[in-house]
Amino acid sequence: MANDRPMWGNNRAVALNLAAAIVPVELRDNFNMKGHHLSMIKYHQFNGRARADPHKHIAKFIKICRMFRYGNTNVDSFKLKLFPSSLFGEAKVCFTQHPNESLVEAWLRMKDLLCSCHGHSLGQGTITQIFYYGLDDATQAILDARGIFFYKTPNKAYQLLED
Repeated sequence: MANDRPMWGNNRAVALNLAAAIVPVELRDNFNMKGHHLSMIKYHQFNGRARADPHKHIAKFIKICRMFRYGNTNVDSFKLKLFPSSLFGEAKVCFTQHPNESLVEAWLRMKDLLCSCHGHSLGQGTITQIFYYGLDDATQAILDARGIFFYKTPNKAYQLLED
């Protein structure tokens, strides 16, 4: 992502689907998961709370996925299809602005989410784009008014939100 181009010049490569960072994959019609495999995934679900370690969760998820194979199905496609089942609670919610949530409240909640995901390695530009595209149309319009946000680089837009 180019952090030196204005927000309007950056494409929306953060997530291919609105409010979804995991792109759904298509598996053949004959793909059928065994119940005990899904039970293993759900038994080790990640809740996204402050003391939960996302790195350990992903390592455990990969370890479980290595225990079984489904014919010629691509392993990465299989993992992408299963991963949402390994999440629950706060971890299952992607960032989008809540109804009646102010810009400031949304920004503070986004920062709390980031703090709970230590080691996320997202840059300010990426964070700004995720945040902006997760806002409702009315709030985006407020930020876009007179170009105060949309003509800034993502890093400068991030600083504006911080200020």
